[in-house]
Amino acid sequence: MVGGQPDVSVVVGAYNAMPYLTKCLTSVLEQSIGLDRLEVIAVNDGSTDGTGAELDRFAATCPVMRVVHQENSGGPAGPRNVGIELARGRYIFFLDADDYLGVEALERMVAMADRNQSDVVLGRRVGVNRGTPQSMFRYNQDRADVFTSGVWNILSAQKLFRKSLIDRLGLRFPNLPIGQDQPFTAKAYLHADVISVLADYDCYYLVRRDDGGNNTTRQKDIRVWLNFVEHMVHLVAEHVAPGEKRDILMQRHFRDEFRRLCFSERFLDAEPEVQAEAVAQAKAIVDEFYTPRIAQAMPVDGRLRFELIRRGDVQRLAEVIQFHLAGAPAEELIEDGRVYLRYPFFRDPEVGIPDECYDNTRRSLKVEQVEWVQGSPLTLAVSSRRRLGDAVVKLSHGDTVFQIPSQRTADGGYRALVPLPTAAAGRPLPPGRWRADVQFIVDGEVVKTVPVPRPAGRRRMLWLRRKDPAAVGVSRTGPFAILVAPLVSSAVVRAVAAAVRRRLSARK
Repeated sequence: MVGGQPDVSVVVGAYNAMPYLTKCLTSVLEQSIGLDRLEVIAVNDGSTDGTGAELDRFAATCPVMRVVHQENSGGPAGPRNVGIELARGRYIFFLDADDYLGVEALERMVAMADRNQSDVVLGRRVGVNRGTPQSMFRYNQDRADVFTSGVWNILSAQKLFRKSLIDRLGLRFPNLPIGQDQPFTAKAYLHADVISVLADYDCYYLVRRDDGGNNTTRQKDIRVWLNFVEHMVHLVAEHVAPGEKRDILMQRHFRDEFRRLCFSERFLDAEPEVQAEAVAQAKAIVDEFYTPRIAQAMPVDGRLRFELIRRGDVQRLAEVIQFHLAGAPAEELIEDGRVYLRYPFFRDPEVGIPDECYDNTRRSLKVEQVEWVQGSPLTLAVSSRRRLGDAVVKLSHGDTVFQIPSQRTADGGYRALVPLPTAAAGRPLPPGRWRADVQFIVDGEVVKTVPVPRPAGRRRMLWLRRKDPAAVGVSRTGPFAILVAPLVSSAVVRAVAAAVRRRLSARK
C-alpha cells in the first residue's frame, strides 16, 4: 500500500455464480500480497441463487471487501463499471466470479508492473475443463509488443490494469450483447506505454461452468456476432493505419470471431433470408478490410469461406462449412513442391476458385522435434517428418548470418545437425546472442520462417569452449538462442600474471 492507497482493487462482478463464487473469493483473500495491500469490490448483479448472501458472508469477515447489490444489468459490463468508479487502487484486476487466482498471482503481477512501469500485465492463464490461448506465455515479456507478442489473442479483461491509464482514457465497458471485454482491453493495449506478460506462474484459472458457459458462448444469433465483429474491425481500423501492423491485429478477428464463430454452426442454423443478410453484411467487411496478407494467414477453410463471401455465394459457403464441421480431414495433393487440400470445389471449372485458396504449404511446414544429439551435448538436431523443398537452420546475430542445411531422411522428412563448436561455417560461433530459426524454401522462395523451439529434455545449459575460449550456453528465458561469451585464455592469464610479477619485482 502506497500512502494509504491499496496496490490493487480486485473487481468481481457476480450474477448467479454459486457455487463457483466461494472458491473465487477464497482465492482473493488468500493472496500472498496480503489484505493490507488490497481492496475487494464485489457487485451482485441481481442474482437469485444465493450469490448475494455469499458475498455478504465474506464481507462480514473481511474489512477490505465492499459489496454492492444492484438490479440485474444484463451483462458483465455494468458491474465492472461500478467497480471502476469505486476503485481506489493503483491497479485494477477484473476477476470473473466463476474463476480463481493462483496464490501469488497479484503479488507477482504488481511486482512486474512496478518494475517495468507497466500499464497492463497479462498473467499466465490455465483452462479448467476448457482451453485458453497459450502462445503468448512461452516466456516472460517485460515489454510486449502488441503486434508480435500474441497478446492480442487474449482480449478478455482478466488482467492487471493501471488505474491511471483507465482514468486517462475514460475507459468503460460498453453495454454490448456479447464481447464487452474486447473493446475495453483493445483500447488499453493500443494506448499502453508498456504491456507485460508474466508467463512463469499460473496466475488465472479460467473455469468452464457445468451449465455450459457464459453469455457470449450461448449467443446463437449470427446477426449479433456480425455486429460485434464489425465493431471490432472498425475499432482496429480507427487506431492502426493500413498495412502490416493493422493486418496482424485483424487476422485474429477474421480467424476467430468471423470464421469460427460467425460462419459456422450459427450460419447453418439461420433461416435462408438471415443467411443472405449475413453474407451481404460480411461481404462489405471483407471488401474493406480482408487483405492478401490476412488471407495468407488463414487456414484453407477460412480462405474458402471469405472467397465465397466475397462472391456472395450463400449455397456453396454452406457446403464448405458443412464439409469442415463434419471433421473428416481433406485429402492432400502434393504438386510442384506445394500442398493443396481437396476441399469442395477444388479445381471445379464451373466455380473457378483459384488454387491459392486451397494451398496449405505454409501450415504443413513445421519443426516437429528439437533435441540434443545423444553423447554430444553441443550438437542440436532439428527435424520433422515432412520436407518440401529445403529446410535451413539460420543462426543470426545482427547482420551476421550462418546457415546449416538439412538432409532428407528416409521417411521423407528433414534433419539438420547444428554443432555449436563449428556452426559458423566450420568455425566457432563469434561472441553474441545467436537467434535460431528454421527457413523453409520452396522453388527458391522462403515461404515460412519459424523460431527453433527449445530442445526436449533438460540438459546442461553452459559449456566452456577451449578453442577460441568462450562460455557457450542457451538462453533460459525468451526465444531460444545460443549465447557465446568470450573468455580470457589460460595463456593470456599466465602472461598477465608474469608481467605483474616482473613489475612487482622491479619495485623491490
